[in-house]
Parts: sequence; structure tokens; C-alpha cells
Amino acid sequence: MRPLFWWPLDKKVIEALVFKRFVSMTMYNPVFLIRDVRNLDLQVQTGENGALRIWKQRGERRIEFKGISYFFELVQAHLFPDSSVVNVIATFVEAVEKADFQHSACVNMNLDFAFQ
Repeated sequence: MRPLFWWPLDKKVIEALVFKRFVSMTMYNPVFLIRDVRNLDLQVQTGENGALRIWKQRGERRIEFKGISYFFELVQAHLFPDSSVVNVIATFVEAVEKADFQHSACVNMNLDFAFQ
């Protein structure tokens, strides 16, 4: 998560959050994110506890995405915009399709981020 002091918040709000005098809660409906992922011509299937499977069938070949829960956690818990997750997924799809694998592929979406 991006450090709290980088957020465009008043210092008093940040202090209240850090010292737990204030709690912020959000509600998130993933239907819009799922719609945008489906608009990338990907199949989306929901499972237990909100788990999602995302894949694309290309003839006999299949591209399946693993580790996607990390990105949904960014939206749900860390307030990243849906569009950021959709852009990452679209970039992965484009890269895998450009590689033109001759067999099915599993894309592990486990990335490391470093703030500079």
C-alpha cells in the first residue's frame, strides 16, 4: 500500500488514522471491474469467498491468470482504481498473445513494487 503520508489528506486526518482515533470503511462492488475484464474478451468465473478465475481460450490454447486476487485486494482494501487493474491485465494479455505460445500458458501475476 502507498504510505499514508503520501495521500492527499489533511495532517489531522492522517494522525487520527495512524493512532486509530478514526476508522475508514469502504464497500466495493466488483461487478464493474468484472465487466471491464470481460470487455477484454476474457472469461471470468467467480468462486467461493469471492475468488475469481480469469482465462482466455484461443482455439486449443488457453491463457489462464493466477495471482489475480492480489490486484483485487489493491482495489478493495487499498483504494486503487479499477482501471489500474484492468490496464495491468490488458498488458499481460497483450504480452502473452504477442509471445504466441504454441501451447496453453499460465500467467502468474505476482509482481513486486518498490516506491521511490
